[in-house]
Amino acid sequence: MWGDNFEFTTIKREHQDVLRKALVRLKILEEGSSLPKAFQKLTGMAGISCVYFVAIPKGDSIINLVAKFDEPKRAEREWDILQELQNEFNTPRMAVFPIRDNQLDDKVIIYLDATWDCPSGKIFCLGELLEKQLISNPTNCLNALELTWKTLDEFYRDEPGSTGSARNGLMLKWESIFPDIGHQQKTLREIAKKHWAEIEWNNPYIELPESLSENHQVLPNPLHNIQEKLSQDMGIVMLSRIHGDLNMSNVLVGLETDYSAFCVFIIDLANSQKETPTAMDFSRLESEFWHEVYAKKVKNENKLLRGYISVRDYLEGRTENLPSRSSSLVEHSGRFVCAIRRHANSMLRNGLESYILRDYFNAIYFQQLKAICFKSVKEDQKKARLAILGAALSLQFLKDLEEGRYAIGAKNRLFLRLEDCETISAIKPKIPRVFFMIAILLCLIGIPIIIFFIFIPTLSIPSFPNMIEIDQTTSISMYEISNREYKKFYRSSNYHIPDLHDIEEYNDPLQPVVGVSWNDAMVYCQWLSKKTGKEYSLPTKAQWKKAAGCSAGMLYPSGNKVPDKSFANYGGFYDRPLKTNRANSIPSDYGVYDMEGNVAEWCIDEIDSRRVVCGGAWNDNLVENLKCSSIRTFPSTEKKNFIGFRIIENK
Repeated sequence: MWGDNFEFTTIKREHQDVLRKALVRLKILEEGSSLPKAFQKLTGMAGISCVYFVAIPKGDSIINLVAKFDEPKRAEREWDILQELQNEFNTPRMAVFPIRDNQLDDKVIIYLDATWDCPSGKIFCLGELLEKQLISNPTNCLNALELTWKTLDEFYRDEPGSTGSARNGLMLKWESIFPDIGHQQKTLREIAKKHWAEIEWNNPYIELPESLSENHQVLPNPLHNIQEKLSQDMGIVMLSRIHGDLNMSNVLVGLETDYSAFCVFIIDLANSQKETPTAMDFSRLESEFWHEVYAKKVKNENKLLRGYISVRDYLEGRTENLPSRSSSLVEHSGRFVCAIRRHANSMLRNGLESYILRDYFNAIYFQQLKAICFKSVKEDQKKARLAILGAALSLQFLKDLEEGRYAIGAKNRLFLRLEDCETISAIKPKIPRVFFMIAILLCLIGIPIIIFFIFIPTLSIPSFPNMIEIDQTTSISMYEISNREYKKFYRSSNYHIPDLHDIEEYNDPLQPVVGVSWNDAMVYCQWLSKKTGKEYSLPTKAQWKKAAGCSAGMLYPSGNKVPDKSFANYGGFYDRPLKTNRANSIPSDYGVYDMEGNVAEWCIDEIDSRRVVCGGAWNDNLVENLKCSSIRTFPSTEKKNFIGFRIIENK
């Protein structure tokens, strides 16, 4: 139930009275009873709608509810659509509908909490799931996306999924789908000048800083001739009922007990409408992924924009591979966006390649322009630049398409990558051509080639810890050092095995290594430095706290709320350290995992001849030990079943 392991959040004062009155009228809350606080709060991307998850005591049981507030006109429109959907055959099975007798006059839409259908009794919105699991469990994120399609396809396929280039004898134009953009051109230009003042916005093309990409120094200006683009006809498009506002907050993912995706629920149907280009939903989701998920996980703006360009280049056929030094976040982002496009292609094209090649990218262009005016984007320079860049890259694609670069038979033909998204990865090490030449020569003089390849030195890069950059000179390991990583060290160096190695509770390869002293951890760093030619060490207390997010003023690494025990692993909730790459783990603001639970971690600092340990552990009953400000000290020879370590790389 929602009350377990969640910290309460206060319902806005103006919403409290409305919700209390509605619940009393519906006989869910007793007259004169106080309204409980909410367990979770979600806000729409435009900052207009507000959703609360509330548990109402009722006798010996609890009724879990979802209360949604919206501006009057949107609320009235949603009530009409909900009534219409309930009377239609194609109502999505997992759409969430208001409770019986809830009505427009209540000024709040009250849903029965959808957690009843989830084994864990818990739900994340899609954005939360991606923030928490895109790096640690990308497969689960792709599974959640597939469940989203299964739910939404019940909208798309019933109407009846046919294509048409006209309605009532008139061609559809983009301005009919994006009517507000034409009135926002001045605002768009003001936002662009504010956040990217060094670019000349009056020209038809814009020149990007050389630091972003050698291949994209000049791009079409996304703010040039917007009205002309809006007045253009769409192609042969698929029309159906769509959700209309498919963002990361109104797709709710029900979780299994292991926090994997189990089912998907759809809320906020205020913009759902019939006979609308289905591409609007897919393009909105792709646009929002970049500025509401990807942008939150990359601190460095230049790195953020370069990663975005590299994924777009690869997916649109301009490069053969992602760059060799691409982070796992870039790879997983490419897979997620590829999965959106692949489903859009299978759903929309209906045998017509021009749809996915032209109309879909026009839709992305307009969705990016629309996003620039969102409060969460226009007030954030990184997000605003990302949306502006996305709009420009969409126009670049359409320009290449118009020039025939995607046509069959074109010289240096470009193509969209819509293959299995699991195949997307950065460039892998290759055996140099000289080795093959030597091998051929050896064969000619009679030496078997098998002997040659047996003695080729290994060219693959050992599987060392994944590192996250916290500043220009320092990276920190994304996860605590695992038993698997530590095993490579003691096997190759004949170092002694950890004291707890033979105990089942502590020896899973993916659990963090425990039962190691500060001295052991330092020897590991020395071995890894020698093995790689890089400089590794234990983090200082200051570096650890920065990676935990403490420099941003947070109370805990995951935020200011008391951490959920099932995520942070403390208080004996799981009675042992958990695997470092598990699904139910929350990263710090830098994308570093398990900094407030699982195992405490050695730091390099010394206080009164004792070594500093930061972070909470699986057996900590004191919440104080999880706080960013908390430190403990132990002798450098101490070995505990709740102390492990992570490392830093000095560049």
